[in-house]
Amino acid sequence: MTGPAPSKSERYDVCLSYASEQGAYVGRVASDLRSRGVRVYYDQFETVNTWGKDLYQHLSRIYGDSSRYCVVFASKDYARKVITNHELRNAQSRALSENREYVLPARFDDTKLPGIPATIAYIDLRGMAPSVLAEHIQAKLAGAELARSPSSSVPDPSTRYRLWMIIAAALVFAGFVTAVALHVYGSPTTSANALVLTGHTGEVTAVAFSPDGETIATASRDLTVRLWDTSTGQTIRIIAPAPQSPNDPTTPVPAIAFSPDGKTLATTGSDGIALRNTATGKTTRTLAGHTGEVTAVAFSPDGETIATASRDHTVRLWDTTTGKTTHILAGHTREVTAVAFSRNGGMLASASGDDTARLWDTATGKFIRAFVGHRSAVFAVAFSRTGDTLATASDDGTARLWDTASAQTVRTLTGHRGAVYAVAYSLDGTDLATAGADRTARLWSTLPGRDPRTFAGHKRAVLAVAFNPHKQILATASADGTARLWPLGQIE
Repeated sequence: MTGPAPSKSERYDVCLSYASEQGAYVGRVASDLRSRGVRVYYDQFETVNTWGKDLYQHLSRIYGDSSRYCVVFASKDYARKVITNHELRNAQSRALSENREYVLPARFDDTKLPGIPATIAYIDLRGMAPSVLAEHIQAKLAGAELARSPSSSVPDPSTRYRLWMIIAAALVFAGFVTAVALHVYGSPTTSANALVLTGHTGEVTAVAFSPDGETIATASRDLTVRLWDTSTGQTIRIIAPAPQSPNDPTTPVPAIAFSPDGKTLATTGSDGIALRNTATGKTTRTLAGHTGEVTAVAFSPDGETIATASRDHTVRLWDTTTGKTTHILAGHTREVTAVAFSRNGGMLASASGDDTARLWDTATGKFIRAFVGHRSAVFAVAFSRTGDTLATASDDGTARLWDTASAQTVRTLTGHRGAVYAVAYSLDGTDLATAGADRTARLWSTLPGRDPRTFAGHKRAVLAVAFNPHKQILATASADGTARLWPLGQIE
């Protein structure tokens, strides 16, 4: 069977049909696909476009005519909803009329959906990272392009262009990014230079050094936080936040932060926000108030305030002594993905899926200004040592440096192939690290005349970066289930 030939009405390579309860997972798949150049229909990307439309008719066109493939995310929530069943009926109608592969089922559980025979092959999402599913979808699209372009015929120019774009993107994410980095940036630092921390059984989503630099913490979708000895890479302690199925794709993505004195570790997960004694791992306090998944956490420099970000579109400031909310920072129109305090603690920066970053006064909770310019979701923020520059990382494939006083872009950092997930400043402010979907981390100098360096070795997307405050070490965390410690002294 050859791949499907596109109709003139096809605006998208793939459309995603899902229940809102699994929106966090599907959103990450959609963002990953978009960063790879795939034309994806994900309803949260289309809010303005669908405003005022008759959704019954609009969704009929999307799922019945406007996409090359339709990925159906099967779950018990999907099966019971009217709108998802409407989408499924339109997708099935097209598959039947064209007698070809169109509906691509992916399962969160064993729920059977009407009209999808048990003989249809599916992908099991239990334990599968969103980035891996995105790779499978991209490979399916690449195979369809090749199948419908036989050697005996010459595709039209637009088809040839899209074919090579899809193949090129697939090659990059399959490992050829190292060769690209060699050509553009010179020899990268390879995995041979890094101390690899193994033990997690799921994506490692966050990494943080203790204030003395002797301990490193990692958080994973396997529902554990691990403390490691920075010098040896040996596990010191394993903290299990909550009894839930490991690597369940609907589980909240854990985040972590050390208090300035190193005695407390803040963790987020399925059990909310917990403050834990780093010596024992025991919970000393929990913070409750957000109405959505908590996506990020940070301590103020004096340790008296904690900032948290949430999918409920808000940031909260908490008093660490009482555990009470002191301010709710509202203004973002999508999920808030990251928070960071300035070095003096007077300002807080937040990042959001609404394509912006925002600056807030921590004393009053008042909004100061917005940073507008990224073309897609902003995933991370970091202040320079002096606080006059804010760094952001975005799904649009760039990192930006902004003047905090004017909210104007000072510099745009390009080079990553795909989304940039993380950004961090070194303690002295002379270096900036970024991490991305292209499986690399990059080190950029804020001083003139120094070329960026590339760290290659992870097998999947790099999701987080952190500088050791006292040693020349950069830590990276990856969807491949590992963290790595890179000795920066070797590349000075």
